[in-house]
Amino acid sequence: MVSQTVDKIILIEKQAAEKEALAHMKSEQIISEANEKAQEIIAEATCESKMETAGLIQRNITEINEIIENNNNASLSETAKIKTNAQDRKEKAINIVIDKIISR
Repeated sequence: MVSQTVDKIILIEKQAAEKEALAHMKSEQIISEANEKAQEIIAEATCESKMETAGLIQRNITEINEIIENNNNASLSETAKIKTNAQDRKEKAINIVIDKIISR
């Protein structure tokens, strides 16, 4: 009877060790799967972030180009006004000189 009890204890300890090993394997598998899933999530987030960044950069480039074009147009307009004013003043000066010459 004592040997049967000892045999049962040994069997129970063996089963417990097997269950513990199985639990350890399952936990390692769960951890591995979680790591893989985390890597997938990080890769997706990185990709989305890069796409969003590229979109923002493109939008900024477009806005900068519009600002530059607007400033260039404003500069050309201002330059044309200055040239027109200079031409008008030049003509007035010439007319004044001609008037002075004629009036002598």
